[in-house]
Amino acid sequence: MTSPSSSSSPQYFFVDDNSTDIRYLGSWSLTTVTADNYTSVGLTAYPMYGTVHTYKAQGGLANFTFTFSGSFVEVRFAPSPSNDYIECTIDETEYLISTSNGCSSTSLDHGVHTLTLGIRPSSLNSQIFDYIRYLALPNATVTPGDPWISIGDESIRSTKLSAQTAILSPGGTLDYEFMGTSLSLYKASVFTDSHSASYGYYTLDGGEPVNVTLENNATPLTSYIYPQILIQTPSLPYGKHHFHFALDPSPESDTMPLRGTIIVQNSSVQSEPIPQTVYQFDDLYSPPTSTASTSKLGGIVGGTLAAALLAVLLVYLAILRRRRKLLLRRHFVNEEELIHPFFSGQGPPDDSTRRPMEKRSMGTLGTGLSGSCSNSAENGQELRAPRFRVHEDSGEDVIQPDQGVEIVDLPPTYEGIETRRRIVSAPPLAQEGSSAATVKHSSVILSWQNSPSTR
Repeated sequence: MTSPSSSSSPQYFFVDDNSTDIRYLGSWSLTTVTADNYTSVGLTAYPMYGTVHTYKAQGGLANFTFTFSGSFVEVRFAPSPSNDYIECTIDETEYLISTSNGCSSTSLDHGVHTLTLGIRPSSLNSQIFDYIRYLALPNATVTPGDPWISIGDESIRSTKLSAQTAILSPGGTLDYEFMGTSLSLYKASVFTDSHSASYGYYTLDGGEPVNVTLENNATPLTSYIYPQILIQTPSLPYGKHHFHFALDPSPESDTMPLRGTIIVQNSSVQSEPIPQTVYQFDDLYSPPTSTASTSKLGGIVGGTLAAALLAVLLVYLAILRRRRKLLLRRHFVNEEELIHPFFSGQGPPDDSTRRPMEKRSMGTLGTGLSGSCSNSAENGQELRAPRFRVHEDSGEDVIQPDQGVEIVDLPPTYEGIETRRRIVSAPPLAQEGSSAATVKHSSVILSWQNSPSTR
C-alpha cells in the first residue's frame, strides 16, 4: 500500500502479479523466471519483478479480481503462443478491450472499481500474466502497488531529455528524490534506435558509483522489447533517498538513447523481494556491473557459508572421535584384569609312550597320584596315605573309608565263596598240597588260587 507523491502529474501505480492485492481463482500458479527456465516458460521478454502467473491448459476457468481507486487500468500479459480468449470486465460491465497481450480500459468514472479477468483454457499453451498498471485518483490517500514514473515526469530533474519522446540522449542526467526502500529502472529496446552500446553509471544518496551498459537487443522479428531491467538498487531503510543517473557522452553521434521507466519500491515490508536473477539474464540485455555492493555481498555470503561449513565439520569430527572411544572401550581387554589359570609346574607324565601293562600296574599299585596330590595341596589339607579298595565279587558291601582319604580302586580277586571261607578258617601257615601263594606289597594282600578244586 502506497501514498502517492506530491507531483501534480497523473500518478500511475504498478501492481505485480505476485501482489497479495490480487485474488486468484482457479488453476493459477506462480512461476519465478530465471535464466535457466526462461525458454521453458515461453517468454520473449523478461517479466517485471521476475515473476509471472500461468494456469493449467485443462484446469477449468482461470479468474482473478483486483480492486482499486482510479480512472484507468490495464492488464499486461507477456507475449506467448496461446490463443486463449481473455475476457475483462470492470464492475461487471465490459469496459475493457481484449487484446492479445491483455486488456485496457477506457476512461472510468473517478471512484472505487473492481477488475475481473477470466480465461477459459482452450489450447495447449497458457496465457502469461505479468502485471497491472492503473491511474490513481489525485486525492487517493492509500493505493495498492508501487509508483510508476516515466523518466519524462516533471518530478524528475533531467538534462538532454526530449520532452516530446521522453528519450535521454548520451551525456544526459536524471535526478530523482523518492520515499521508499529501493527503485528499479527499466528500459525499452526499439529496432529503429542505434545498436551502438551506451554507457553510464548511477549513485544512491551520493554513494559509490555503479557502472551500467545500455545495449539494443531488438531485432527485425522482435522490433520492440519491454521491459528490460537496467538498474535495481540495493534495499535501504525506508525513507527519503536521492537517485542520480548519468549517461556518458559518446564521441560517436549515433549511440543508443534511454527510453525508461522508474518503479519505486516504497513498502516498508515487501511481500516478495525482487529476484536478483534478472542480473544473470544475458539473452535480452546486458546485466549492470556493481563493483561495490556485489563484492561486499559476495564476501559476506562466502564468509557465512565458510563458517557454517567449518562448524558442521568440527561437530562431525567430535562425534566421530567420541564413537571411536566408545568402540575401543567396548572391545579393549585390560591384561591386568584377566584371571590366569594356575599351573603347579608338575604336570602329569605323558602316558602315550608307556605300554598298557605299565599303565595298569602303576594304577593298581597307586603310584600315579600326582593329580590327587596337587588337588589336596590346593585345598590346603594335609596329605594322607591313600587307601586301596579291592572290589569283591561276593556281593557283600565294603565299608566306606573316610571321605578325606583318596581311594584307589583295584580289580576283584575273583575268589569263590568256599575258597574265601577256607582261607578264613585256615591256620596262619599254608596247608600241604595247596598252591596258594601270599604276597605282601604296600600293606595290601593279593590272593589268587591255582587249585582245581576252587573252580
